[in-house]
Amino acid sequence: MNRKPGAPRKTIGRTDPAGAQASRLMQWIAWLMIAIGAGLIAANASDFGDRDLGSMVGVGFVIAGMLIFGAGMFVHLLDSEFRQGPRTDP
Repeated sequence: MNRKPGAPRKTIGRTDPAGAQASRLMQWIAWLMIAIGAGLIAANASDFGDRDLGSMVGVGFVIAGMLIFGAGMFVHLLDSEFRQGPRTDP
Protein backbone atom coordinates (compact mmCIF):
# COMPACT_ATOMS: atom_id res chain seq x y z
CA MET A 1 0.00 0.00 0.00
CA ASN A 2 1.49 3.31 -1.06
CA ARG A 3 0.66 6.38 0.95
CA LYS A 4 2.23 9.77 1.36
CA PRO A 5 4.59 10.32 4.29
CA GLY A 6 2.70 11.88 7.17
CA ALA A 7 -0.69 10.83 5.79
CA PRO A 8 -3.06 9.39 8.39
CA ARG A 9 -3.35 5.63 8.59
CA LYS A 10 -6.71 4.10 7.87
CA THR A 11 -7.98 2.11 10.81
CA ILE A 12 -11.29 0.39 11.43
CA GLY A 13 -13.83 2.93 10.24
CA ARG A 14 -11.74 6.02 10.91
CA THR A 15 -8.43 7.65 10.16
CA ASP A 16 -6.06 8.45 13.00
CA PRO A 17 -2.53 9.73 12.65
CA ALA A 18 0.07 7.29 13.92
CA GLY A 19 1.26 9.81 16.52
CA ALA A 20 -2.24 10.10 17.98
CA GLN A 21 -2.49 6.32 18.25
CA ALA A 22 0.90 6.07 19.95
CA SER A 23 0.01 8.88 22.33
CA ARG A 24 -3.29 7.25 23.27
CA LEU A 25 -1.57 3.91 23.89
CA MET A 26 1.11 5.54 26.04
CA GLN A 27 -1.55 7.31 28.10
CA TRP A 28 -3.37 4.02 28.73
CA ILE A 29 -0.13 2.36 29.79
CA ALA A 30 0.72 5.31 32.04
CA TRP A 31 -2.66 5.22 33.79
CA LEU A 32 -2.32 1.47 34.26
CA MET A 33 1.13 1.86 35.83
CA ILE A 34 -0.07 4.66 38.10
CA ALA A 35 -3.01 2.51 39.24
CA ILE A 36 -0.72 -0.47 39.94
CA GLY A 37 1.65 1.79 41.88
CA ALA A 38 -1.18 3.32 43.90
CA GLY A 39 -2.46 -0.18 44.69
CA LEU A 40 0.97 -1.32 45.86
CA ILE A 41 1.39 1.78 48.02
CA ALA A 42 -2.09 1.33 49.52
CA ALA A 43 -1.45 -2.36 50.20
CA ASN A 44 1.77 -1.55 52.06
CA ALA A 45 0.67 1.71 53.70
CA SER A 46 1.01 0.40 57.24
CA ASP A 47 4.71 -0.44 56.80
CA PHE A 48 5.62 2.60 54.69
CA GLY A 49 9.36 3.17 54.84
CA ASP A 50 12.51 3.07 52.78
CA ARG A 51 13.14 -0.62 53.60
CA ASP A 52 9.67 -1.77 52.49
CA LEU A 53 10.12 -3.22 49.00
CA GLY A 54 6.41 -3.15 48.08
CA SER A 55 6.08 0.57 48.86
CA MET A 56 9.23 1.47 46.95
CA VAL A 57 8.15 -0.55 43.92
CA GLY A 58 4.78 1.22 44.11
CA VAL A 59 6.49 4.62 44.16
CA GLY A 60 8.58 3.51 41.17
CA PHE A 61 5.46 2.53 39.26
CA VAL A 62 3.83 5.90 39.96
CA ILE A 63 6.93 7.84 38.88
CA ALA A 64 7.35 5.69 35.75
CA GLY A 65 3.67 6.18 34.90
CA MET A 66 4.04 9.95 35.14
CA LEU A 67 7.12 9.87 32.91
CA ILE A 68 5.35 7.72 30.31
CA PHE A 69 2.34 10.05 30.44
CA GLY A 70 4.64 13.03 29.81
CA ALA A 71 6.33 11.24 26.92
CA GLY A 72 2.93 10.45 25.42
CA MET A 73 1.93 14.09 25.58
CA PHE A 74 5.26 15.03 23.97
CA VAL A 75 4.58 12.58 21.11
CA HIS A 76 1.10 14.06 20.66
CA LEU A 77 2.44 17.62 20.55
CA LEU A 78 5.18 16.71 18.07
CA ASP A 79 2.71 14.86 15.86
CA SER A 80 0.27 17.77 15.77
CA GLU A 81 3.12 20.18 15.02
CA PHE A 82 4.35 17.88 12.25
CA ARG A 83 0.90 17.67 10.65
CA GLN A 84 0.47 21.46 10.69
CA GLY A 85 3.62 21.93 8.65
CA PRO A 86 6.41 24.46 9.01
CA ARG A 87 5.69 27.83 10.55
CA THR A 88 5.88 30.94 8.48
CA ASP A 89 6.71 33.99 10.55
CA PRO A 90 5.56 37.34 9.09
